[in-house]
Amino acid sequence: MVAQAAAAIRRLKWPMVEKMLLGRIPRLADLGECPLIYIGSAGTLAKSKNTLRGRHREFGYRHTAMYPLWTLLYFEWELEYGWRIVDNPGELEQQLKERYRGIHGGRLPALVAR
Repeated sequence: MVAQAAAAIRRLKWPMVEKMLLGRIPRLADLGECPLIYIGSAGTLAKSKNTLRGRHREFGYRHTAMYPLWTLLYFEWELEYGWRIVDNPGELEQQLKERYRGIHGGRLPALVAR
């Protein structure tokens, strides 16, 4: 899937687009057998502008996971989108990442860089 997407992108012969897309799509190779794709949190700070609605809108124009998600959809993956509302989102995010690392040999989720 990653190789096919990369080949199609290279056929565009548009270096700026290649750099942007090919910098993120290879993260899909790290999915392995895990069905979970973690895309980040919304509003970890009390006055955050990153609301759930705002983060969802980002998938259409700038979110770092946008191109990998588009690639999965192109290859007919079925994706479900979910969220949790909690009092301490930043704390829960760190706990989720640590739990994921514990299960996956210290690695972060495939589309997460930090």
